[in-house]
Amino acid sequence: MFDWNDLRYFLAVASGGSTLAASRTLRVSQTTVARRIAALEQALGFPLFEKRQAGYALTPAGEELLARAGQVESARQRLLPNPTSAAWAGRVNRHPVKNHQPEGNFIPLDPLLGARLLGRAASPEDFLPGKIL
Repeated sequence: MFDWNDLRYFLAVASGGSTLAASRTLRVSQTTVARRIAALEQALGFPLFEKRQAGYALTPAGEELLARAGQVESARQRLLPNPTSAAWAGRVNRHPVKNHQPEGNFIPLDPLLGARLLGRAASPEDFLPGKIL
């Protein structure tokens, strides 16, 4: 099965010329990049790169896919909202996010356990949704 996310890996290797360069660009391990490229080649049924000592070189099929993948990536970027555009200027999310957790290192605790750890008895308010002990 073809995974659209593998196109990002393909484009990064094609651009950087190696899985190491792609891994740095994508901030993932080199092994992950190599595995995703292998999965894409397996799904498509043909090799996209020739592995050389100097790096990865595109095969003719890889060259063709590069043109098409570039178009897909451009379309994907156009679909994403751009918060710096004029259309987004002054917009504020006035709707609170459900189940929002406060920032910091919080571990959700059972109210009874939390109260016991704090050295007090649990109160009815401790059982309210969103209550942090």
